[in-house]
Amino acid sequence: MNAFYNSFIIFLCEIIVYTFQCNKMIELTKRYAEYQRLPILQNINITRQRFWEEFLNRNITMTYDDAKYLIQNKYNQLCSFSGRINPYPEPFDYEQYIPIHSHGTLKTEQDFFKYIEFASLKDIHGQNVEKPFNETYILIYALTVYKNPVQIRRMILAMSHKGQHPSISKHFDHSTIKNSTIQNSFQQNATILNSTIHKSITQTMNPTKRDKINNTKKVAFILYVDIKMNIQSVIEELQDLNDIYFVEPRFNVFWGHITQAVSQLVLLSSAAIYFPNSLYVSFHSESDYPLQSTEYILEFLELFYPINYVGVRNLEPYTVRRLRKMHCRYPHCEQHIKCLQKLFPKRYEKPGLNYGKGSNWPTITIESARTIRNFVLNDHYLLNYLDYAAHPDENIFQVTFRTLNLSISKHGNIRYIVFEGAHPFTIDEKRLEDALKYECKLWARKFLPDKSDEAIRILHERIKTINITERLLKCA
Repeated sequence: MNAFYNSFIIFLCEIIVYTFQCNKMIELTKRYAEYQRLPILQNINITRQRFWEEFLNRNITMTYDDAKYLIQNKYNQLCSFSGRINPYPEPFDYEQYIPIHSHGTLKTEQDFFKYIEFASLKDIHGQNVEKPFNETYILIYALTVYKNPVQIRRMILAMSHKGQHPSISKHFDHSTIKNSTIQNSFQQNATILNSTIHKSITQTMNPTKRDKINNTKKVAFILYVDIKMNIQSVIEELQDLNDIYFVEPRFNVFWGHITQAVSQLVLLSSAAIYFPNSLYVSFHSESDYPLQSTEYILEFLELFYPINYVGVRNLEPYTVRRLRKMHCRYPHCEQHIKCLQKLFPKRYEKPGLNYGKGSNWPTITIESARTIRNFVLNDHYLLNYLDYAAHPDENIFQVTFRTLNLSISKHGNIRYIVFEGAHPFTIDEKRLEDALKYECKLWARKFLPDKSDEAIRILHERIKTINITERLLKCA
């Protein structure tokens, strides 16, 4: 048992160093000890006697040994002075491997399913949306907002049904952009188009919905604003725009957590409930930006409906069995495996699930969103299983699409996302040139303020030169 206790205390210290502010960790250790009937270790000889005095005199960043010393020898004092601890500058999250969330609730007690089932919308004025919309929208943008209202506004303007690609550069006049519509081009290329595209919107929609689509080219925006962010700042930034709605409930979302997957499922559920007559819901971060005009994007989606655009890669065999060795781009993989092997028993998979991984930014039909919502709510196993997985947000769509055998485009998620190590490249002029080579990509990330200004200006100019019909034919 001593070996187990030692492993446990080492694991707790790793969590402090790489993840939580110490006051959160104290709550976690207390709750874990209570639920599991494990005592907090004491009376271990660690030669760190001077550390406490140094800690009281100045704010410091905790090291691994510091964390061990404080938990085991200065636990009560640590409770009193926890607010003075600086976290490790590059936090890495271990929460997916323990049976308690960082706010102290047992994973078996956290009911994320209520968030999904009872997702609701409010308009820009804070009024509840009481019933589903009868209107047919081509596209519902589902946006996650974490920190930058100005960036969200820029993105929404670029994606709006007005078809604007507003530059954040004051030297560029976006009013000079002349967006060609696909209908004009198709009149000259009808023969080529009909011989190339096997399914069109008129073949896959019922007449009532088709008539509605013929009379509108609309997009709407539903926003999940993380609870750590001041939602009023977002409302003030967007209050002069139309078709903006905010999703509830709001809760803490952490990168790579089950909470990130749940926030997207809440967006998905809202789209399925409130926009039942619409075509697509598309998931985006606040650093996304369209590579094409709005007219082109809407015509693309309408033409190839009901295809789903999801990036899926097969899981390597080692990721769905007990881990013994793993290579990845993060520096803490070996420690992950040790924690898993020593602290928890083997976990068994439910038969019938078809695993996959990929980007958590798909564009899917409302019909598929409705199917996924019902699947997740009717069978709690998948979400509970992914609560213990690393980066479940990059599995949830892939597993559901493959398990339910839903259609997926050969073009993946129609986004340009290229990684540099653990993070996507920021789009600058050089990266933009590469992105524009991929003719069937509709959006890209990351576009960041200041760093991407010139790339956006160039993008606006290039959009004017695109032959819409020619490009669509290549994507058929």
